[in-house]
Amino acid sequence: MPLYYRLEGRMQGGKAFIVLQLSGEVVLTCQRCLGDVACQLDSQSRLLLVPEGEDLPDDELTVYDEDYREEDDFDPIHASRNLDVLELVEDELLLSLPLSPMHEECSVPTGEWLEGPASPFAALGKLQKS
Repeated sequence: MPLYYRLEGRMQGGKAFIVLQLSGEVVLTCQRCLGDVACQLDSQSRLLLVPEGEDLPDDELTVYDEDYREEDDFDPIHASRNLDVLELVEDELLLSLPLSPMHEECSVPTGEWLEGPASPFAALGKLQKS
């Protein structure tokens, strides 16, 4: 299934930003039933480009937009001429994935399909008795 990304450069408050948008669908493993579950991704992040060698700003940095509204919803990253765009996309993808992907409704497998005892410790119990 396709994954789409879009990068857009912006200057704001004398600072350089990249806006990264991700959308698409990925198939992950459900943590309950271990089946496939489709997860929709739709995220946007703003990255403040800081030249290599300079310290990344702390959380106190504030940038103002054209209407002089305060904006602080961005993450600073080091940037150089050789900035790896695919690495940025991969990082954003990983951050966008759910921690525990699950179907909205599914049942936990019971182990009825297994032949023999449902618990591996049941076999050990039989060995202790003999």
